[in-house]
Amino acid sequence: MPGAPTAADISRDLDQTIQRISGSTTRLAAELGLTEALAYAKSARLDGKEIVRSITAEARSNHSLSLDAPRELVGRIAASIAQNPGALLSLCQIKEKDEYTYLHPVSVAALMVAFARTLHLDESAVHDAGLGGLLLDIGKAFTPDAIPHKPGPLTEAEFAVVQRHPSEGCSLFARDSRVSKTVPNIIGEHHERLDGSGYPKKLKGDAISHLGQMAAIVDVYDAMTAHRVHQHATPPTETLRKLLEWSKHHFNPDLVQAFIRCIGIYPVGSVVRLESDRIAVVVEQSEKSLLKPKVRVIYHAKHERFLMPEDIELSRSLGHGGGDRIISHESANTWRIDARRFL
Repeated sequence: MPGAPTAADISRDLDQTIQRISGSTTRLAAELGLTEALAYAKSARLDGKEIVRSITAEARSNHSLSLDAPRELVGRIAASIAQNPGALLSLCQIKEKDEYTYLHPVSVAALMVAFARTLHLDESAVHDAGLGGLLLDIGKAFTPDAIPHKPGPLTEAEFAVVQRHPSEGCSLFARDSRVSKTVPNIIGEHHERLDGSGYPKKLKGDAISHLGQMAAIVDVYDAMTAHRVHQHATPPTETLRKLLEWSKHHFNPDLVQAFIRCIGIYPVGSVVRLESDRIAVVVEQSEKSLLKPKVRVIYHAKHERFLMPEDIELSRSLGHGGGDRIISHESANTWRIDARRFL
């Protein structure tokens, strides 16, 4: 189409937006160091997977579910985010293909809690954000197992079945006084898009609730950064660039930018390449710039060998713990690196 932006134009605009975002961080306070907080985060994540498995089975068999365990888990997720946001959020990126169904809701809950706190929502809204995130896909309890696990593309009829899951999830909470209306809003609206192209109701703009708009962003981010039956994981930084690009039509641009400020342009656990040809894992966001996080150097790309791990504060100058810069984000699979070993 004449006058349409080229790929180079889009990339340049995204770079400019990222530069603007990078200087205005909204880093959540941490009570503990990353290493100290990881044990609690791992426990919450592991238990969360089993809770999601259990409530999915309960919903399928009884068309109802107890909320005691989900509420308790959201409390543990909130406590983990308070200890150190990077601990649980870094684990959110790590899912094997056969774990995705049960870990995706746990990751969305954690991201929603962090996102809500970044936006300074009150604790009641933070809890609702986490609970809605955890129950996001509960309607898939009524989707035949063969469809989500199908290795190839879905047919139109199969996709129509999948599109029912937000409404079927909401039906579990019809006239249910145990939850505020914001929880079923999240469940029912996380696939809606601002331009009306989403489902199930094709809602537009402010017809989608604030938490529903947040959930749409978080759901896509976590889905894209995970290995799934029909897709390879997209690196977090690349996924965030796509969300920025899509915010022209599908997502609230202010919320997308707030989400990036929440988790960082290079989220904790991301693998990056430095100007020095070293490969590093991001271990902490910087208060000065989202483009200059604290990283743990672990590998030399040119020499193809592992290094003694060394922490570098990229926001500092040479001689003061810094003196290097990120030139690209990398796929951990490319370098056969398990980022968990270096957090």
